[in-house]
Amino acid sequence: SFFSSERIAAVVNPKLKNLSLGEKYQPKDKDGKLILSDRLGGWDLGKKSHPAHFSVHENRSGRRIQIFQKWYDGVDHTIQLEEIKLAVEMFGIDYVYYDNTRGELEALQERGEIPAEFVPVAFGTKSKHAMATLFDRAVTNKAIELIDDHRQIRQILSVTNDLKAPDSPEGHGDSFWSNALAFMNEVESIPAISEL
Repeated sequence: SFFSSERIAAVVNPKLKNLSLGEKYQPKDKDGKLILSDRLGGWDLGKKSHPAHFSVHENRSGRRIQIFQKWYDGVDHTIQLEEIKLAVEMFGIDYVYYDNTRGELEALQERGEIPAEFVPVAFGTKSKHAMATLFDRAVTNKAIELIDDHRQIRQILSVTNDLKAPDSPEGHGDSFWSNALAFMNEVESIPAISEL
């Protein structure tokens, strides 16, 4: 696989809690002051037969901390969109990079129903390799902490070195791609990625 289980285990933090959509997220330091940080989301939309996964990273001084992740099994993408819009509001997410390869949200985007924080990404060879490289760099440098969710971890580990994943009832590498999508803001830092 692209990642070994040992490498991913080293960045899984069992103390991390998945935030609740019902509460506004306003992290504070030990003195009670609000912590200002970038928050980035990645949303891997699933086809009808595939689940979808949404992941949110908080960038704390160059370290990415996953603060939220959710699976959507058999949930229409318009319903997912409404919930992710709520997450943007509640968690103060700056950008949500989403898989636009099949154009599921294009009609909504043309009608102005997609907020400005949502950034479409068409998966191509270069974009996939760029995202995977940045995800890999964060894991190698232990500059990311992931929520201890067994399904998320299994689907990250299911992606092979050629960036493919087998179909299974649990997914198709969806959590790998949602977490990798959250790195799209850094893609320009990779040389020779001209299609993006």
